[in-house]
Amino acid sequence: MKSLSKRWLKKYNLFVPLVIAVEQVKNTLRSFVYQFIFLPKKGKGYICNYCGAIYVNFISLDIPEQAREVLLKNRVVSGAGANNICPKCLSTSRERLVKIAIERFFMGRNKNFLLFGPSQKEFALLKKIGKVTTIDLQPAYFKLVDPTIVFGDATQLSFDNETYDFVVANHILEHIPDDRAAMKEIHRVLKKGGTALLQVPYSETIETTFEQPDIHNREMQIALFGQGDHVRIYALKDYILRLQKAGFTVEIIRDDFLEAYRSFALQENEVIILAHKMTDKSKL
Repeated sequence: MKSLSKRWLKKYNLFVPLVIAVEQVKNTLRSFVYQFIFLPKKGKGYICNYCGAIYVNFISLDIPEQAREVLLKNRVVSGAGANNICPKCLSTSRERLVKIAIERFFMGRNKNFLLFGPSQKEFALLKKIGKVTTIDLQPAYFKLVDPTIVFGDATQLSFDNETYDFVVANHILEHIPDDRAAMKEIHRVLKKGGTALLQVPYSETIETTFEQPDIHNREMQIALFGQGDHVRIYALKDYILRLQKAGFTVEIIRDDFLEAYRSFALQENEVIILAHKMTDKSKL
């Protein structure tokens, strides 16, 4: 019955709008419930750099049981952990880190941004400072974020060379079987002197990236890579090397810079990964 209903909804183009509407209602209810539960915890502690709410602690995002072994054994910086989600606006540690990176490294007037798989918070932030193009393989799911979003395959981008000043792909490349092709395409459409923010899950304890680009088994992907739609876990050194081979100069922003932002409840040990397309004469 469930599969029949799903087929009927898809036939009449109602499935995606229904999924979006349900998710919106769920998020509204979550925010209301969390704010009530966390009322006693309002006050000195962590601050959300999106909504300004201050709590003694934020909501933890636990690692799924079937993913715990691979993520903990390899010390993967994956997005889960303590103090992850703001009880008021539901921003995640990932999104708060992106906001820090954008406000510190991407500011400038009338810049062109390319944003992959946009979240509402990322899109709203970029819209304040420039012109934003959003893309995804399934753009219908993001129409409430950006009604103008278009289909985009990261391995075959439809844009001209050197179109964008900045690119943001926040936890995108670990989903893409041919990530090297996507890296080259991002480099191609980025202007000289431009920068891409390319966050991914990674480990600094493994020597090489382990991956199965052709895998299509959700349960195995959770067990191997920590999430049902991931195809790899990057070794950070290898990830940097892949970006360099695609033409980028890579800059890793670590604790010496991020220490001043710890009050925003960032994920422990996560770094900012910037990929620069250098001009002919420029050097970091």
